Amino acid sequence: HGSVLWVLSHAHADHYSGLQHSSWLSPGRRKIFASEVTARLAHAIVGVPLESFVMLPMNTPVEIHPMVKMTLVDANHCPGACMMLFEFGSGRRVLHTGDFRFCDAFRSDVMYAPLQELVAKGFESIYLDTTYCHPRHASIPDRDETLLEVGRDVERRVERDAEYATSTLQLIATYTIGKERVLEEVARRSGQSVFVDERRYELLQISGRDMELYTRDAGSSAVRAVKWGTLGETWPYFRPNFAAPADLAQQLGYRRVVGYVPTGWVSVSQQRTFAKQHGDVHVEIRVVPYSEHSSFNELQEFVKWVRPMRIVPTVGATDDVAVGKLLSHFAHLVDSQASKRAFLAKMRKSARDAGAPESEDDVVVLLDDTNDDNDADDIVIISETLHGTARKKPRVQASIKRFATLSTPPQKPVTTVGPVVADAVERPNPADQIALPKQSPGKNFVVSPSKPPAVVMLEKPAVDKPAADYRPVEDAGFSGTPTPFGFLAHAMEMMEQDSSRIVKERILVNVFRTCLATSPADVIPAVFMLLGRVADEQDGLELSVGGHTLIRCLSEALSVSLDSLKAKYREVGDLGTVAASSKSLQRTLIAPRTSSISSVFDGFVQIAKATGKGSVQSKKIIITRLLRGCASTAETKFCVRALVSNVRIGANWRSVLPAVGKAAVWHRCAALGTVPSEDELANAGNLILGNYCVQPSVSRCCEAALTGDGD
Repeated sequence: HGSVLWVLSHAHADHYSGLQHSSWLSPGRRKIFASEVTARLAHAIVGVPLESFVMLPMNTPVEIHPMVKMTLVDANHCPGACMMLFEFGSGRRVLHTGDFRFCDAFRSDVMYAPLQELVAKGFESIYLDTTYCHPRHASIPDRDETLLEVGRDVERRVERDAEYATSTLQLIATYTIGKERVLEEVARRSGQSVFVDERRYELLQISGRDMELYTRDAGSSAVRAVKWGTLGETWPYFRPNFAAPADLAQQLGYRRVVGYVPTGWVSVSQQRTFAKQHGDVHVEIRVVPYSEHSSFNELQEFVKWVRPMRIVPTVGATDDVAVGKLLSHFAHLVDSQASKRAFLAKMRKSARDAGAPESEDDVVVLLDDTNDDNDADDIVIISETLHGTARKKPRVQASIKRFATLSTPPQKPVTTVGPVVADAVERPNPADQIALPKQSPGKNFVVSPSKPPAVVMLEKPAVDKPAADYRPVEDAGFSGTPTPFGFLAHAMEMMEQDSSRIVKERILVNVFRTCLATSPADVIPAVFMLLGRVADEQDGLELSVGGHTLIRCLSEALSVSLDSLKAKYREVGDLGTVAASSKSLQRTLIAPRTSSISSVFDGFVQIAKATGKGSVQSKKIIITRLLRGCASTAETKFCVRALVSNVRIGANWRSVLPAVGKAAVWHRCAALGTVPSEDELANAGNLILGNYCVQPSVSRCCEAALTGDGD
């Protein structure tokens, strides 16, 4: 409609997720302003056509609208990340930092000259990245200091052991985009390239990295980039995961692992090195203080330098109290008198113009799914949402309304919404919200739905029986169809408790045999849940459920206080175990209705696909519904672990996929009244693994195995 300008600051999932809606995947639908690197990364990751982007040069003012000029300046965050400097026809200047890390170069380096010039003129508002806006994050080491620390650590290990570089598996946890400098430092100091998968390799090329430091040859390097969370959970305190790196080391033939977790959250944890002998593998995990967001002190220093009239926090502004606390840290640093001066000037101008309406359509929409219906009071124009039509607020006394809000904190929770920001995505229809069981007044006492379940768990399944003795229906521990989630959860609990790989394989095969006998459609959802995924990696669909959100949902679903849950988590270090413990204390009038594997998995997919305006609340509703639907402690434990993509049962695709192939052979032989030979079973397992190595799609490989089309 010509009155909305869409801007993407950088290619991190919490900012581009609004683009994943199908309406953005058609070329020419809307134009998105971004840096060239960000545009190409978003195209590669999400699939938005390049034709939908207007790639802007850095450090160059560009007229993106007759009344708006925008300048992109490097945000010192991740490849392609930019701060956005807006200059409006009325003379207003607004800065949106996006995600950024402040440093001395902002004030002195020539590459930040456009920012320096506008700081000298003065900003009306800044939208500030308040990720670490708390005194406990007062000081986060400079990234160069951390890189030096990591480099020296690698060198010391090489000096002590001449074969260290090739005999020790070195793992670095990173995001899809970001923290590349840590990878490259380890590569240089160890004298070998970093192994990354094909997708990451392509993204690194787009980012303009030195590709001599990376390789796609898995056998040529002992240094690997691994997904964030592989080495442990970072919120609210670091909790190491020794099983995943140990499993990877065994697969690759290593007996020793050293892992690095670069994170800014390390400041809340005193311990930074964790070591354990996990089976035959010695695992050491080091947490290093490395952040691409500004520390608390850096935020204050930045605001002191910019000295805006007003600050709008973009992270952690969940309610009025939270906003007030965030703004209190900067009350002495903003130009409070500027608001008064601007108001008086505006009133004088209004008197001269006799109330003539303003003409600028200064609305900029940020593609960010974290905004929960937080339209600031001073928005005077709101144009189309991702799926909506143009609409406007009445412009009654627009001038007074706009400037009246400059001298006081916002009265509504604010994330990235303000005078130049409108709705990013569609608000959810209340009619589409998921109805939840009503909670009773008593603590640990929940009234559950009274509808009788279609499937009943009678007892714990005997899935650890030898395959020849296992009866897929009679020994499953339930009656009816489809396959209940409780059956899978109990099997996962048995796998967690038994370290034998033979027993784990036996359990997996028997689980899939039961699914094939009762509800074949549950096999592939069960595979993904055992792997802690919701889709194949190339599909780019991830749960992305934060610990903060999950703990709040647990508190609501189980009627347990937040403080109690956090205390237990600090003690135990695993949210799944904490949830199971709390579930065991809960009493219900009526037992929760048994959920099927597919229905739980569908809930996970809904969470992963939830984007746009109101998506955070939608995710909370779905998560709470899933947790309330858990009928046992095992279901609760593994539902929570699956939500954080870390089920902790000592299984991966190398063990799960062969079990699917073997279960398919058992199922076909049972229909014929025969027993498969060891060679038939081994061939089935090897075949599905071979197919996966050629075409790494879990769903397609499983479909081929189940239909007998493996060739």
